[in-house]
Amino acid sequence: MDDIGGGGDESAFVNEEVEGVVGKIVHDELNEKEWEEDKVAGWMTSITEKSTEALADLGKPFKYLVTCVIMQDTGAGVSSTPVASFDGVSDGLVAITWPTEKARETASMYCIVTVCGMALFSR
Repeated sequence: MDDIGGGGDESAFVNEEVEGVVGKIVHDELNEKEWEEDKVAGWMTSITEKSTEALADLGKPFKYLVTCVIMQDTGAGVSSTPVASFDGVSDGLVAITWPTEKARETASMYCIVTVCGMALFSR
């Protein structure tokens, strides 16, 4: 089955797949780095560009919108809730947070990447 949003993974937005692809990019970019304010913009650009390219390389029929926030861990809280108005059957939205639970004790920053995948339809 190859319909968008249907049961087939060939053209579906699969949250776990997107989380895996983007999570690895974030980990590779930020792991073992300390907060350096002058480097944050470059890290965010690298994460969003690499994520967009990697998602496009999956060859699925989607346009992707990728956003990234990196915040220094100063003890203050941060909350983020992505909301989008789209077709819940054929489109997808996922937020990836870094570091993972087990790595939070040593991290000097937090990263939240939001990915919205909007299905392309043939007309």
